[in-house]
Amino acid sequence: MAGGGPARQRVGEFKCSCCGFRCRYDYFGRSPPFASPGVRWLEDVYAIENPAQGELGRVKAICLGAPCCACGEPVCVEATCSLFYTKRFCKRCAAEAREHFPPALGKDLRKLLH
Repeated sequence: MAGGGPARQRVGEFKCSCCGFRCRYDYFGRSPPFASPGVRWLEDVYAIENPAQGELGRVKAICLGAPCCACGEPVCVEATCSLFYTKRFCKRCAAEAREHFPPALGKDLRKLLH
């Protein structure tokens, strides 16, 4: 097999429920097998193996998004679609829970909600 290893099966397609961004993903979970050793996300994420390490940096895994902790809908990591504060929140759920976030997140919440 070309490349010296087994072909990876593409897991599926990620679609952000806020902006509609779509991309195939290679892994769902916290520790992608293709990531650098010791890399572990704080949440289950949809990840893709970096297709262009020279252009897109030296990281081996790119996080596309994660399920919202409140409604379960997939959301991308774009600042206008989701917020991570101990867990991932989509725009709608963050708006509903805004009074529960600390004041230090004010700037991030304003960016997300406007």
